[in-house]
Amino acid sequence: DTTENFSVISSGKRDSYFRSFANQVKSMGIANKVIVRLACEANGNWYKWSYLNNPSGFKAAFRRAVQVMRAAAPGLRIEFNISNLASRGTNGAKWTEGYPGNDVVDVISMDIYDHWNSWVKMKNGDAGLAEMRNFAIAHNKPEAYSEWSCSTTSHGHGDNPTFISNMAKWMDARPGKVLYQAYWNTKDGANA
Repeated sequence: DTTENFSVISSGKRDSYFRSFANQVKSMGIANKVIVRLACEANGNWYKWSYLNNPSGFKAAFRRAVQVMRAAAPGLRIEFNISNLASRGTNGAKWTEGYPGNDVVDVISMDIYDHWNSWVKMKNGDAGLAEMRNFAIAHNKPEAYSEWSCSTTSHGHGDNPTFISNMAKWMDARPGKVLYQAYWNTKDGANA
């Protein structure tokens, strides 16, 4: 039950885990170089930390985790990450309902693979590239693409130079505001 799991975090019962992580990063002297992608792809229903069925619980837990980590290592940057087109929970929650707030988010990012959908849908669909970019701009946040790749699975488009070109143009279209991108080039433990 995500409601129970989120309340364990938001009540402070897991503070020691977040504090320990932040203290380790701080002790290495790299806190100001670290971006924490907390609860990656939380708008998808494939992880138990998905917020689609409990956005308010997720936000409270996210906020608590960030506050604890930043108290220990103030230089940490925090990333709010979504998956392209994973947009609605069983209760109809839109992906934006999980956003925990500008004060606890430094970067807004998306994971995107060229499977299942066309470029037009990946760009313009619900929880698509355009929505994410507009949301990042409205919240005055840089964006990132923490995972992106061509998909070689049966539902993917295989070797897809058009997708790569489209992504390059997309990232170049917001100069200085795409903080980083990571091309996912492995089949280990993933469906890419």
